Amino acid sequence: MTALDDRIAVVRAALRERDDSARYGSIPPGLTGEVGPDVPESYLDFLRVANGAYCGAIVLFGYPTVSDMQYYVETAAEYYPDEVDAPDWYCVGTVVDDPYLLHRRTGEVWHFPDIGVPWTFAGRFERLAESIDEFILRYAMGDQYSTKASWEASPWLATLRRLDLHD
Repeated sequence: MTALDDRIAVVRAALRERDDSARYGSIPPGLTGEVGPDVPESYLDFLRVANGAYCGAIVLFGYPTVSDMQYYVETAAEYYPDEVDAPDWYCVGTVVDDPYLLHRRTGEVWHFPDIGVPWTFAGRFERLAESIDEFILRYAMGDQYSTKASWEASPWLATLRRLDLHD
C-alpha cells in the first residue's frame, strides 16, 4: 500500500464512524471498470483507490463526472492562453468553484491562488503540488487543508484534526 492508500483508508474509517459525515466528506470505493482514454494515468491511479472524494470545501471529481468537468480547462485556456494549452491539462477537482488542474505530462497540480477573486480574473496560475498524491496528502486530506479552505469550524477540518492530520 502507498501513503495515499493508507491515508484514504484512515479517513474513510473515520467518516464511517459518524452518522453526519455525508454532509462534509465522503470517499467512495475505487473504480473497477474501464474508463475513457482521456483520463491521465496519474489520476486514474487515484480513481482506482477512490472514485473521487468530497473533502469539505475540496472536491476531487469521480468518473465519469470528471469528464464533464473539463470545461474548466477550456475556460482556463481562454483566460490564460500563455499558461494553459488545453490538451496539456486535466481538471481533477475544485475548491468551491476554483479548479485544480493536473498537467498531463508532469503530473503536477496547479491552481489559481488568489483567494476572494474569481479564478478567471486571478493574476496568478501556480504549481501547488508535484503530484496528485502530494495534493491529496497535503491539501485535501492533510496539514495544508486550511490554506485552501478558510472555514476554521468546518467538520472536515475537525475530522483531520481528530486524526492528527492537521494542527
